[in-house]
Amino acid sequence: TLYNFYSIEVVQRIGYDSFTPDNGVLISKNLDQEQRGRGFHPFIYVIDAHPEEIKMVDFKRPHGESVMRTVADYRQLNDALFHAGLNSGSQFEWEDTPNRLHFYIVDLHKDAAGVLSYTIGVRSLDGGGPQTRGISLTPAANCAFTLANTGSPDSTDIYRLSATAQGAAGTGAQVANALAAVKAGQMQTIPVYVTGAPRTVTLKAQSESDPKQATTATCSVRR
Repeated sequence: TLYNFYSIEVVQRIGYDSFTPDNGVLISKNLDQEQRGRGFHPFIYVIDAHPEEIKMVDFKRPHGESVMRTVADYRQLNDALFHAGLNSGSQFEWEDTPNRLHFYIVDLHKDAAGVLSYTIGVRSLDGGGPQTRGISLTPAANCAFTLANTGSPDSTDIYRLSATAQGAAGTGAQVANALAAVKAGQMQTIPVYVTGAPRTVTLKAQSESDPKQATTATCSVRR
């Protein structure tokens, strides 16, 4: 593409950004100089987590007719920020196929002062690198699983998670976050939330860098 580099920014509604419409992660492509003779290209091209029409009223005419925000209105980007986790109201990943990159908003963190930070991952679509990938899952009490990166020492990896439950009608299971980033030799606790009356819960974890590295673990639900 014509763009030279990406920028990834945490936007939070505090201080200078108090009047921004959302908290989250802003991903953009950037130019470092004007592209003369090649048409108009903005220096900053924002990746919209909701590229569809925002469908919001701009104003009402005196007789009551609603006028919607136009497609070119910059406020179409009011919902452009990416969020971490499932059911956040936004997306947690974006694939830039022409540039062969996959971006992940893995997790959200908040310090004692309430300042937000995020764990971000970027993966090449052209291969997982020379590292040996590995994964293991161990069920723990109350169906909180322990995810371990068993790959080679330089194999920090992103894992995709999904959960299922078996039991009475209406039983369900869900993870709060479909992604986990774990450094080699380290572990992370993955809680699974259930509804209904499950007997067992199964968690699947799969490496994003090497999809052949996938495993499942099952725990019994105690009530």
